[in-house]
Amino acid sequence: MEFTLWKLIREDQKNGDGIVFNAPRPLAGDKVWQGEFIHGYFYSSVSDVNEKYTRDMMKTNLSLDAYVIEYVTLDQALTMSRNDYVKQGYEDRFSEFSPKKLEELFITNFENKLCQSTIEL
Repeated sequence: MEFTLWKLIREDQKNGDGIVFNAPRPLAGDKVWQGEFIHGYFYSSVSDVNEKYTRDMMKTNLSLDAYVIEYVTLDQALTMSRNDYVKQGYEDRFSEFSPKKLEELFITNFENKLCQSTIEL
């Protein structure tokens, strides 16, 4: 089943336990809430991915066009930016990149970019 992954920098991981979904309509989950608009205001988290009930909730959410949200800390975002630039061959230019610049690069290259992926449910 295909899904859309959305990465966000967020130091407060309180809603980040389990797999977090976001959609323009109410979702199934162990925990549900409303929050800032990304793909909608409705969020849910599904925590135990090994249970059939949990797989059913995930299928339901994905069928409702939910995005999967991946919260990352600023440190994780900076590491992702550094790794991306190493892959692109810019390893020798790290001295030019301040932490603020790496954060901007993350926002440009990862945050708010939709990544299509698949999951076997």
